[in-house]
Amino acid sequence: MLLTLEKTSALRATRYLRAERGISPASLPRTDVLGPDPTPRRRWTSSAIDLSPVGQIAFDERHPLHVAVESQERRPKLRGVEASVRGGSVPRDAYLNVGGGVAISSPELLFAELAEMMSPEVLLLTGLELCGSFSRDPVNPRDGNIRFDLPHATSADAIRRFLEESTYIRELSAARLVAPYLVDNAWSPMEAIVAVMALLPHELMGYGLGPLVLNPRKTLEGADSSFAQKATRVPDIMFGDTGVGINYDGGGHWDMKAVAEAAAKAAQNPDSEVAARELADVIRTVRRKYADDRRRDRDLWLQGMTVFPATSFDLYDEGGMDRLMGQVIRAIERNTGRNMQDQFDFLERPWFKKRRQKVLWSLLPGQRGRELSVEQPPAHEPREVVDVVVKISDLGDPDILLWKGPLPDGYTIGGVPLR
Repeated sequence: MLLTLEKTSALRATRYLRAERGISPASLPRTDVLGPDPTPRRRWTSSAIDLSPVGQIAFDERHPLHVAVESQERRPKLRGVEASVRGGSVPRDAYLNVGGGVAISSPELLFAELAEMMSPEVLLLTGLELCGSFSRDPVNPRDGNIRFDLPHATSADAIRRFLEESTYIRELSAARLVAPYLVDNAWSPMEAIVAVMALLPHELMGYGLGPLVLNPRKTLEGADSSFAQKATRVPDIMFGDTGVGINYDGGGHWDMKAVAEAAAKAAQNPDSEVAARELADVIRTVRRKYADDRRRDRDLWLQGMTVFPATSFDLYDEGGMDRLMGQVIRAIERNTGRNMQDQFDFLERPWFKKRRQKVLWSLLPGQRGRELSVEQPPAHEPREVVDVVVKISDLGDPDILLWKGPLPDGYTIGGVPLR
């Protein structure tokens, strides 16, 4: 059998290879479209498809298997299989040979393909995963287990180069809309969500605070280095050259679950010295981690940086991210002297606040995220970009403003375009 997976099927395969088998896509040999060919079977049937090299992906008509073919005539005529004719429409060697007769879209091609199926914020979040050192669960990407400290599948520059060199892929326009906001080196999904909201422009319901640098290593030098706990620190997110950043301290950061489990075990065994000692050890570890985080903040301050701690409450509580980003914007103003009034305007406009909050929640784990993600539209062909004076109606904000960029849905325009 020879078969080439693309789109969400290739994404699931990529996550399986990274998360379950520890295989970096960058280590796999490049190829063109393989097959399709059901040999040794004479025709395509469900049993003829062996996807064991990528974790046996289940498929049906509601959840189709996406495959790439060189011509329409070679399309597998099988329910639950959707084929795209690629052939010469993609650059050479745009696929990865996994082995066992299976190939998958390269991370660069995958980013372009997913632009047809994902909203801009989800596409950017997936891109940060591919350019970062974590992988989501292949079966349950929203709520499943996360693997950390993995080699990057690709890089932001590699994706942008691929899109520049491609000409005939249908999804190119939507992918090129999001690609400029890609950055390398995201270490965790929640950190990546914060980065997505900070990077995206206002018209895509972000805060317009790019460019960002993720997890840069900062070294303290000079006379003040003797006052630092550690010579180097790695803040999660830095806003360009502003000296302002964010460190995301999630629930698992201090392993509160381990504390709760040890406490429950000690309560169930009040006479057990082992259980009491385990509880004390866990509490001591968490306290040390908390103390190190506070020293990290001081060390970064000593390097002239203002780094705000962020927690899951900033993401899950209504208005929490707006408050955090308002503090970030104010700190950037103070550090750089820049005029950030444009960012403040969009931060405070009621319609954008409501819409932005839904976009943020749609990215988070949990039931609310699953429900809201259904409401988010997929990426689409970008509209004409103009500078225009518009009157926003039916959005709870009757002000006149200067809008720059693709115009969002849900309002009418009054005024004269400024070209």
